[in-house]
Amino acid sequence: MYYGSGTKSREWPLSDGKTLVLKYKYVELFFCPISMKRKWYVIGDKRSEDVEISKEAAYRLLPTGTKPDVPFWDLYGGYFLLVLLIALFIFEITTGWNTGS
Repeated sequence: MYYGSGTKSREWPLSDGKTLVLKYKYVELFFCPISMKRKWYVIGDKRSEDVEISKEAAYRLLPTGTKPDVPFWDLYGGYFLLVLLIALFIFEITTGWNTGS
């Protein structure tokens, strides 16, 4: 896949039977995603119990050491590709590689 975008989600069960859900949008280029617009929700059995919460509130709901967040690669993968392309460009300019001279 050369390019893609969409929505992903992650879930964590809570002690009261509810579920903490993280939804986020992403853009992907050459398998290197960048996530954005992260939102946390607490989902109950009834639709009327569903509520959006802040990142800080989501962190407080789970045990210490558990981070309800986007995986590292989904968060920064696209920036890795950008840095790699810039490094190759600088290498090309400074060394004259692949110019035949």
